[in-house]
Amino acid sequence: MSKLAIHLMIIGTILILWGIFMLSIHYKHKKRMKEIEEEWTERRRRWQQDRIDRQWDEVNRYWQTGRGSAIIPYHELRPKTDKLSPKKKVGKHTMR
Repeated sequence: MSKLAIHLMIIGTILILWGIFMLSIHYKHKKRMKEIEEEWTERRRRWQQDRIDRQWDEVNRYWQTGRGSAIIPYHELRPKTDKLSPKKKVGKHTMR
């Protein structure tokens, strides 16, 4: 074999090994980023659940202390019929 062929084989081998090395680094990086994203998704879900749980605890505490039981709901407070307003005239509906 000539010197040129040997040099080309060495350079080719180095390039192939370098490519394999770069692909492995890329794969490891992509795998790590996916793990981080899953971890953050889980944390976000936990934070939201904790926030909802805290809000429900506040609501339960509010009603258990008796402060909430004194509040009259709006639909029970308003009058059922409005005697002061004039009656609406219902006309005959015609399609034109």
